[in-house]
Amino acid sequence: MPAPVPVLPDQGRGFRYWSNKEIYVGALGLPTQQFVPNVDDAVWDWDTGLYRVIAVDTITHLSTLEPHSFTDLNGGILPEDVLLSTGPNHVSESYRVYINTSVTPHTLAFDSRLYLRGSAAHHVKLFKGTDTSGTGHVISGVFNISNVLISEDIPLELCVTPDVINLTVKTPVVANVIEPVADGDVVTCVVYSSTGIVLSKFRMLAAITNFVHTNDTGKRYIVGIELVSPYLSVTDTHLLEYPVNLTVQSASLLGKVTYDDGSTATLPIDGTRFALLGIDRYVAAQAGNSAELILVYNLQPNEYAYGVSAPLPDRSIAQEYRVTAIQADGAYTVKLFVVPKWDVGMNRWRLDYLLYDLDRATLTDATPYIETVSNTPVFNGTLLDAWQHLTVAVNLNAVDSGYLTYRYVQLFSIQLKAGATNTGATQYTLLSYKPDVVLGSELHANSAVDLDNPIYKRLNISQGIVNPADWLDRVYWPSLPLFSEGLEVNAPVPTHVRVKLPSSSWVRELTIAQAVEWINSITVPINPGNLVRLEFIRRESTDLELAAIGMNVRV
Repeated sequence: MPAPVPVLPDQGRGFRYWSNKEIYVGALGLPTQQFVPNVDDAVWDWDTGLYRVIAVDTITHLSTLEPHSFTDLNGGILPEDVLLSTGPNHVSESYRVYINTSVTPHTLAFDSRLYLRGSAAHHVKLFKGTDTSGTGHVISGVFNISNVLISEDIPLELCVTPDVINLTVKTPVVANVIEPVADGDVVTCVVYSSTGIVLSKFRMLAAITNFVHTNDTGKRYIVGIELVSPYLSVTDTHLLEYPVNLTVQSASLLGKVTYDDGSTATLPIDGTRFALLGIDRYVAAQAGNSAELILVYNLQPNEYAYGVSAPLPDRSIAQEYRVTAIQADGAYTVKLFVVPKWDVGMNRWRLDYLLYDLDRATLTDATPYIETVSNTPVFNGTLLDAWQHLTVAVNLNAVDSGYLTYRYVQLFSIQLKAGATNTGATQYTLLSYKPDVVLGSELHANSAVDLDNPIYKRLNISQGIVNPADWLDRVYWPSLPLFSEGLEVNAPVPTHVRVKLPSSSWVRELTIAQAVEWINSITVPINPGNLVRLEFIRRESTDLELAAIGMNVRV
């Protein structure tokens, strides 16, 4: 559809008032914008006020408008540093400051129609009442994310003006008040330069915006959301770094919500409460592949936050992230193998953690460096017959300085079935690194006197199985050893297993075929409740460290 032909200037029609919606702005304007005013005509905009036409281009028919304020006619503060009113009169005192006292700290928002014009304006302060002298009482405040008061000066931010590069038109940001005021109380706002010079001051009325549910103690205010992942960059907390060809696992991504009372909640990114937009389409095919991501949190009915995207009931807040592929390094594809052991003195179970990586060159005891992720359950070593879903983390550099500083997070589940010294039990612990894959069902070791030499012991870890492949199906594969997805179909099949009694220094290396037979001539004591630790290896030109499990001695 062709643009309407503009109505040309007519010097003989005299002075006119125009609506800003009628003024010709070019071929991309609306059909109603087809009139070309004369110089010195007036143009009115219901949102931004009065303008004077100071020039009209005879070729393009575009007009140049200059803002006009009736305040100037009475002298006083220059236009560069005056708070613009809503009409052709002195600065209006009908503006409101909106204060919400139902959250802590109390929030403060200035009327969105309010703005300052001038590069000198730097910040504002809000005084209770009308006294702005040295004895005046300042109630404005700015708090950090930890709810610590850092300033009473409220910064100004540039207004967004369509099709205009704005360098001087500003408005106060959303801030806080350090004490409540009553609805309708008079407050005074003072505008300052960066050096503390007073540029303007004006009175406003406080409006309490708690509205309904003012006594709702369940209301929670969100101060931030963030992504929790072992693949977050050490130097940039908004950048995910995935090794080349690594499949993006949902289990490696969690979302964390922080509330104004300091509490937090860590939730899975499953599309319900948290979603990470863009991650499903991302493939770490080669180093440097990057994409923009958006972490979205859907608010619950009793949760509130700034920057909410939509009104009730579909409310969400978002945080921008990025993802990139980095050169693959097997040393940073790691797993913690959990080994339950019985604490005789405390009469309870404890957990050891052995760290393996995809290089398969070493295994390391990471137990002293393990930390429980905040707001997740802590292991209870006396709780029987109930699954405990645990999340732990470890700084790899603390375990071994050969690693860079890198925080690895792992989820697993464990169920304790009986005390380790209960010789009548048939199973002691169940362990699951993945839903529906359980390690430990009716798993235990048996001990007896060595038939060839009664002063020695012998040990049986076969579970009554005679076929080595079946034995691996029972004790090795449910531990889910690491393997490189896309390069390997499964983890390597072990050729040997180290059998250790951690209560002593005894260790023996067996072939997998020998593991289903009695282990004879053990020269150290073996008692019910002792831990037997199995470390699986594959012997090639070098030994590949594959996995570890724990087994309780029954008799």
